Amino acid sequence: MMTAGAVLIFCFSLFMIQNNAALLGVNAPDPDAQKEEAQMKGDIQYVTTNLQPGSYEAIGVKAGIPVEWNIVASKESLNGCNREIRIPEYG
Repeated sequence: MMTAGAVLIFCFSLFMIQNNAALLGVNAPDPDAQKEEAQMKGDIQYVTTNLQPGSYEAIGVKAGIPVEWNIVASKESLNGCNREIRIPEYG
């Protein structure tokens, strides 16, 4: 029973480390992730993200060009994990 408890605590610890790293902006890249590429209209890039309860869609934009980012979220998709979006590069 003590060994099973120790293994369970170790697994929870790994899960918490991964979650805290994600909050700090340290994420492992997902090689299978599809990026939503921005569409150019005039001098502005436009990109739309559909917010999901368990993940964020990756977006691709070009540096140095203004971006209009629309986030579409249904009430059912909002939860404690996605009510706030942090972009570490912008503070």
